[in-house]
Amino acid sequence: MITNKHVLITGGGTGIGRTIALSFADEGAKVTITGRRSKVLEEVAEKRVNISALKMDVSNEKEVISVI
Repeated sequence: MITNKHVLITGGGTGIGRTIALSFADEGAKVTITGRRSKVLEEVAEKRVNISALKMDVSNEKEVISVI
């Protein structure tokens, strides 16, 4: 179990990022997922109470700094 840990996953709305986010959440971590499409991120966040979503483009330095 990884309770009391916080995980930040970029690209957490689809594919491998989504699967990893759900797996970490199932293990008890607090998970923040980021990506460029809010709707997709929110759909993933609705699946687990310990997942939160933030819209962020990793190629935008200001957005990355804001999230961190």
